[in-house]
Amino acid sequence: IARTPAYAAHLESTGKVISRYHIAGAHGGVWIFDVDSHEELERLLGGSPAYNFAHFEVTALSDMSE
Repeated sequence: IARTPAYAAHLESTGKVISRYHIAGAHGGVWIFDVDSHEELERLLGGSPAYNFAHFEVTALSDMSE
């Protein structure tokens, strides 16, 4: 778990994570990924140091301006 901030910083520097948020009043957070495929997202989630300790819920987002 202690390696998660470094993992996040790497993904942010490569543009794969564009935002991260804490959930107020709760344990956990929200990460917004910019990936090219479902497979890439699965690989990045699976590479997370928190993977075996966290629950993941994936929700697709779309741009409202289009």
